Amino acid sequence: MRILDNDGFALATMYDTLVSIGQVDSKNTEMETCLSEMDEALETIESTFTSMASHGSQGSDEANNAVSILKENYSGYKEGYTNIIAASKNADADTITGVVFGDASTQLATMKEQLTILDEQILHLRTILTNVVESQEKSAITKVNVMFVIFLLAVAISIVFNYMMVGRKVKQIAGEINSIISNIRDHKGDLTARITTHTASELIYIKDGFNEFIETLQGILRNVKNSTNTLTDSSSNITTNNGVTEQLNEDTRQFIKM
Repeated sequence: MRILDNDGFALATMYDTLVSIGQVDSKNTEMETCLSEMDEALETIESTFTSMASHGSQGSDEANNAVSILKENYSGYKEGYTNIIAASKNADADTITGVVFGDASTQLATMKEQLTILDEQILHLRTILTNVVESQEKSAITKVNVMFVIFLLAVAISIVFNYMMVGRKVKQIAGEINSIISNIRDHKGDLTARITTHTASELIYIKDGFNEFIETLQGILRNVKNSTNTLTDSSSNITTNNGVTEQLNEDTRQFIKM
């Protein structure tokens, strides 16, 4: 925005030089460069404050009005420059003097006033953007803290839930084991009994282990029963054989007496 302040002197300070036809071309190049930079600066100014207005920034109406006045006066300023170039080529000092100290001077002063207004608006915009950035940073930190608290709560709830579920399963399994063992101890146990509690955790190993123990105990008792039956059969055979032997002994004694 300071381009106009730095380069706007051109129409006035180059007056004596421009009336010299031999230097017009070189000064034209310099002035065209200045005007090109001023064009770019004005375009940037306009787009910046148009963006401010679209986002509803405070003071944007004042800035847009300043931009409009700046563009209007800059257009007249460029037209005056064209007239000075033409007059300098014709050595028309009166026209040059009229433009430089007339409309061009007024337009340049007006543009500087509008640039001062826009400088203030830019400072205002900078303050707004700074506040927005700080607000977003605080909001982001708050969101992170909230998410962290939610995560901790989820972990705590998961721990409590798992503890309650595991504790309940352990109680159920322990109760079933105690009931089965008590029945066996009281001679009314059902060796076909199994733990029926369902679990998908490590507790299944306790359940399966105890059920395997019952199956093994059932097999042992089955073998004992089979062995007992065998012993009973053997005992019966021995008793029968003893009877036969006694009968033979009695027959032998009777035969000897004869």
